[in-house]
Amino acid sequence: MTSMAREAGTFAALQQIIGSITGGDHRLELDTHMADVPRWDSHATVEIIFAVEDHFGFQMTSAEMERIDGVRALMEILTSRSGVPA
Repeated sequence: MTSMAREAGTFAALQQIIGSITGGDHRLELDTHMADVPRWDSHATVEIIFAVEDHFGFQMTSAEMERIDGVRALMEILTSRSGVPA
């Protein structure tokens, strides 16, 4: 699988995870921030972290968790981990 295909799969998985937790009634882009999504608050962020960890099979560090402010930050965390499946 190419890097672009893996990133596309990762992004699609993030869209599904975030949408299922926040209600899914909005379009998520790479530049979508928490503030852009009405139901994406700190509680939703914790749920998103747990769901991402479960889906991709790893635990985020506290430093990674602290930098989550939107979709791009989550993608950067996931793509920085070479063993994360798409």
